[in-house]
Amino acid sequence: MGNFKIEGFEMMVPTYNGKLLDDNPGLKEFDEPELPVFVGSAEGVRIVLGTHDYHDYTKPDVQIERRHNGWLIFLHPQGGSDASGYIAFLDDGRSYVVKECCGGPTTPIEMVEHEEAFAEIDETRATGMSCEPTSIIDASRIDGETEAKPPAPEPWPP
Repeated sequence: MGNFKIEGFEMMVPTYNGKLLDDNPGLKEFDEPELPVFVGSAEGVRIVLGTHDYHDYTKPDVQIERRHNGWLIFLHPQGGSDASGYIAFLDDGRSYVVKECCGGPTTPIEMVEHEEAFAEIDETRATGMSCEPTSIIDASRIDGETEAKPPAPEPWPP
């Protein structure tokens, strides 16, 4: 597959600081670091997270397709891999989460309680810093923008 130009747009997405606002009155609700996102066409819409490069298959992405009775959203937490699950929005207002039981390197989506999900994604130390970095900011990009770098994927098979 060649690296042909894909029509779309680039944007920077700020980080949500909600959990830190009570103890840090000067902190903005959404602020640095801002990370790149690319939105492009792909038999629907493909949103690539953490880069402005549509062809960077090391980054997670979301694929959105229109179906006859609603929308289907494919979740790819490991770039270039199978979906971990799907979200369906039906035109009548119902919605579903579907777990993918693939056998590849992508772990199927897990259903957890609200508090558990947000505690893990917003987990911070008393200093306000994340317990474990999930994105490393690389300021050495040629165009001067920062880009998120994910931790190295675990080898497959385990």
